[in-house]
Amino acid sequence: MRVFNKDPQIWSIPYKEVMESDVLDCKFFNIQRMEIIEHLNRLKCPIYKLKDLAKIFIGKTPERYEYADYGIPIIKVINITNRGLRWDNISFIPHEVIKKWGRKKTLKIKPLDILIPSAAHSPEAIGEKADIVSFIPNNFKQVLCTAEVEVIRPDIESINPYYLLAYLRSWHARIQIKSVIRGQTAHLYPFDLAKIIIPIFSTDIQEKIGNQIKQAEDLRRKSYEKRKNLELKYTQPYRVKLGDDFIHFTVKRTEIGERLDVEYYHFPRLIPEILSKGPYSVYLLSDIATISRKTINPKRYPKKVFNYVEISNIDEAEGDITHFSQFYGIHAPQRARRLLRAGDIVISSVRTYRGAIAIIPPELDKSIGSTGFIVIKPNTELINAETLWLMLRSDVCILQMSRLLAGGLYPAIVGNEILKIKVPVPPKDAQKKIAIEVSKILEWNAKSRKLNMKATQKVEHIIEGKEPSLI
Repeated sequence: MRVFNKDPQIWSIPYKEVMESDVLDCKFFNIQRMEIIEHLNRLKCPIYKLKDLAKIFIGKTPERYEYADYGIPIIKVINITNRGLRWDNISFIPHEVIKKWGRKKTLKIKPLDILIPSAAHSPEAIGEKADIVSFIPNNFKQVLCTAEVEVIRPDIESINPYYLLAYLRSWHARIQIKSVIRGQTAHLYPFDLAKIIIPIFSTDIQEKIGNQIKQAEDLRRKSYEKRKNLELKYTQPYRVKLGDDFIHFTVKRTEIGERLDVEYYHFPRLIPEILSKGPYSVYLLSDIATISRKTINPKRYPKKVFNYVEISNIDEAEGDITHFSQFYGIHAPQRARRLLRAGDIVISSVRTYRGAIAIIPPELDKSIGSTGFIVIKPNTELINAETLWLMLRSDVCILQMSRLLAGGLYPAIVGNEILKIKVPVPPKDAQKKIAIEVSKILEWNAKSRKLNMKATQKVEHIIEGKEPSLI
């Protein structure tokens, strides 16, 4: 590659390289990608294309009406987090639908497969996430994936799959992936992904990096299994199953008020029945917690650095804050106003049914939260934060909060309405056990995220020569 007059907008590519690539797209030959390729080729280690190290597939996307609450699980883009596969909000396809597809269109996921999104509404979203199938839950005999998910099946004789994942998460790989995206609606095809250049470090280095990812995945598995056991033990009695009676029911004319949404009138019939069948005492949220309305204007402290938590920072399936941003007070977003303290529980007031509910950890004490949060302070004499977090995420509480949503495009809970929901409260001895278990879950999640980040940084440091002795 040669840059003309040091102008990054004008550069030349050898004719041979263009013909070998089989691509006539200037985006593919962008200067950032070309500099990465040149740098990788200068490393004192073998360089291969992804197609030489792995097989690449895509699955099949069902029609909307083909999804169900039972059958064979199918992984979608939403299940890929860049921190480990999300097994909670998995979708299902009935066996009879799978039979119609035929074997050729049914791609079964295997352990050590690496999954990345292959389609998105904008090119920026592709290449940002990659996860490995380190385990498949015991209750899933087989797992499929949609056509919007790219499956990379590494040859374990040629490359350590966990090292490959760490590399694919590095910015050196992400830039290459973004360079082969096609179309305005953004698609990544297997034959384009196959062109990604991979440096092959020594087996020892691959193993060291891979072990960090493996440890992270082991922690996620422990966290997932413990959380599922907690839910099974304490919130299973409050599961909600919507049957035919949800579709067909009668409301008296005298019962109809200002609202005309069906759920508002049906849920009051379901909730008392569900709560009465559970083993725990039931309290109004207003009896066991209060809403914190403490605010702060960061712009009054222009040179101070603030930690900022917003709704998108919460993993809805895990109920955990996965990351946060920082800014100087002068650059604070308009919605950065809520003062958060350790032990507070934040609940998204918008689309609460998604389950964005989390506990503020000690390291985020005195951080700033979005005004889109409802901040709950538990009365610790009656219920600890961990137990309240667990019970608020139960079906019966999510159902009640969903009923309180008002609005069109962005339905939200307004004012003190959330204090009207009824919460099952386990006895004190059970609460102590829950607190210990939830603390372990959150600790394992945090350690897993750090290990993932360290593994990716390790790859980047070796490539950039910051750890030259390791190549």
